[in-house]
Formats: sequence, structure tokens, C-alpha cells
Amino acid sequence: MNIREQNISISHENEILFSHLVDNLLPTHRTLHLHDCIEIYVYLEGDVDFVVEDNCFSLKKGDVIITDSNVLHKPIIQSDKRYERIYFRISTAALNAVCRGTNPFAFLQQSKQLISFTPEEFAPIHALLLRISELLKDDKPPLYLAYAYFLEFLYHLNTAQHYHLNDASEKKAVSPIIEEILRYIDTAPISVTSVKELAANFHIHPSYLSTLFSTYLRVSPKQYLTTKQVAAAKILLAGDHSLSDIAYECGFSSCSHFIDVFRRTTDITPNEYRRRIKR
Repeated sequence: MNIREQNISISHENEILFSHLVDNLLPTHRTLHLHDCIEIYVYLEGDVDFVVEDNCFSLKKGDVIITDSNVLHKPIIQSDKRYERIYFRISTAALNAVCRGTNPFAFLQQSKQLISFTPEEFAPIHALLLRISELLKDDKPPLYLAYAYFLEFLYHLNTAQHYHLNDASEKKAVSPIIEEILRYIDTAPISVTSVKELAANFHIHPSYLSTLFSTYLRVSPKQYLTTKQVAAAKILLAGDHSLSDIAYECGFSSCSHFIDVFRRTTDITPNEYRRRIKR
């Protein structure tokens, strides 16, 4: 039985969403996306690569991907093999509630992380995660116990991240030019306003740029740039900037264009998003 985004927090105000999903998905262009929370993704089985900003990882059982809020990421499903994963989505409020005073889990808010475990190291972590999954199958699950297991899981990650973090050997080989392009966009995402301009900066044809993105990231350059613009806009919406100023700063052609793109990408308007994060 799949479990999808069940809150295991002991406080209704602080979301810690747990999902355990198993399915057979056909290779597809999964949407590049971002969240307003920290995501911890645990890969269990399948044939999947994982893109996080300008990194692409080939995953093996027990790999953990941690993405901070507003960090672009997506799984790339390579075949229709059985695909199993567990993930947590943790709100900032929930993390602050866990980490009063000195924050032992500050590593969760560092973007673009891969933590790899050996099979022996991952076995007790896997068992711990399966206990949470089993608990949540009950009609009235014992949330205090699930939450305690979650804290134990964080402890394992906190211990492991000192010597397993960002293991370069796990990175998938990609074209040097696409790595250079992604680093350029990551450095100044709002300064790149069009695919044509981006291609010109690297002296390549726009159609070749599209081929590079499709081959390695399974997204179009336009989709990648748009999602980066929205991520930048979300950061500015936390302040007091006007929508017109944000549209200009993030490279949108007009305020109405910004509102339309933001709504299509996030399913809410910029003003609704601003009200939500300032509650």
C-alpha cells in the first residue's frame, strides 16, 4: 500500500510529510520542480537518475538526496522497472521545532547533497524507515513513535553526512558544456532571459542547446530557465518588493507575464504565495 504525504509531526502546525511509493512508471519527462520545504529522498529500487540543479546523480539503493527549499530537482526514470522510494518533506517551522538552540541538523539546509551508504550501513536505516511505513498503515497511527523514528533517522544522516556527503564518484558523467551552462545559470539565474541569449553566450545553436537539455536533463532550456526565475521570485516575495519590481528583477517581460507564469508553475498567484509564507 502506497503512503502519500502523511503528516507525522506531533504538532499540527508543523508539517513533516512522509511518503512511501512503489510503482512501475514508464520513462517519461517528469517535471522539473521545487518545494517550499526541505525534501529528503531515499532511493530504494529502480532505474533512476536524479537531477539537482547542476548535478546529475546515478542512484543506487540507499542513496539519500537532500534538497533545500526552492532548489530545482527531478528524477529521471530510465526504464519501467519497479520504482520504490521514500521521502520526507519538512517545513521550516517543523525543523525549527526539532532544533531549538544549537541546530544539529543544519546540514539539511545545504543544497545539492547526496549521501551514499554501503549496504551494511543502510540496512538499519532501511529497517527504521519501514517501521515508520508500517505504523502509518494503521487507521490511528502512533505519531509519537513515528516521530521518534524520524528523529533517529535524522541522527543517522547527521552522523553519515560528515564522511559520505557529495561523493563525486556518484555523479553521472554529463557533457562538459552542459555542466558549464548549468553552472552559469546557477550563478546568475535572473540575468539569462531567453534560450537564444543563452545559446549565443556559449556560441552554440539554440537547437543544439535544446538537444543537450533534452538528452541530459529531460527538460527544455525554456522550462529550466522559467523554473529558475520562479525560484528567484519566491525568495523576493518573502520581502516587501512590489510584484512589478520582482517581475523586472527576475527577467519576466511584464508583471502580468510574471503572475501568469508563477500561477502555472505553482498553482497559486504570487500574492497568495506571499500571504502563505508570511502567516
